[in-house]
Amino acid sequence: MPVPQEDAIAAPQPRRVAAVWWQIRALKALGLLLVAAWGLLIAAWIALHAVILPHIDRWRAPIEQYASQFLGQPVRIGEIVVNTKGWLPTLELRDVALLDAQARPVLQLPRVVGALSVKSIFAMQPRFAQLLIDGADLDVHRDVDGRVFVAGFEITAADADHRPLSNWLFRQHEVVLRNGVVRWRDALHPSEPQRFTDVQWVTRNSLRRHDLRIDVTPPERWGDRVTLIGRFTQPL
Repeated sequence: MPVPQEDAIAAPQPRRVAAVWWQIRALKALGLLLVAAWGLLIAAWIALHAVILPHIDRWRAPIEQYASQFLGQPVRIGEIVVNTKGWLPTLELRDVALLDAQARPVLQLPRVVGALSVKSIFAMQPRFAQLLIDGADLDVHRDVDGRVFVAGFEITAADADHRPLSNWLFRQHEVVLRNGVVRWRDALHPSEPQRFTDVQWVTRNSLRRHDLRIDVTPPERWGDRVTLIGRFTQPL
């Protein structure tokens, strides 16, 4: 017996039903993944605020050891202070010093304040929404062989070992340095170290762009205050 036209139109379509069923399952799976991600985030936040941060100054020695291994030079930290009032904490490091092979301070940071970003929880590495460095004292020198060292890192060699620090800095969203001092010593032209004062540095980094501004006051006989502005782009 022929099927009426109206019934033929209303007949079930197995492919369409299966497609809807798979869409429902995919939405449920996505919802479970979102719930699991939020659960991990909340658990990490609780562990950070309740277990790690209240006792972080006790971990100062392991942190110094990790930083020394990461940089390849001894690092000393005077004190670590944590502000946990916000959703993500703010870390303050005081009296930080980077030493050279002769245990001389080549970089002194009286105060470093970092506002942690959400990325630091997932990456298990210190990532900062903003990193403020106040009152840095940096040593730059050239030896008798013409090699230039910045904070103990040789920057003139093809296999220079300063990359871990520079790569880490350019992964932070914003780095601000204020009231800095740079001391320049030159073994090829022995004289009193030259002091560059009131150094201000701002770097903003994103996936494709790095913006940089440096303001510095050179020694009086060198001229007026200098400003350097740069913008660098890269593929994703």
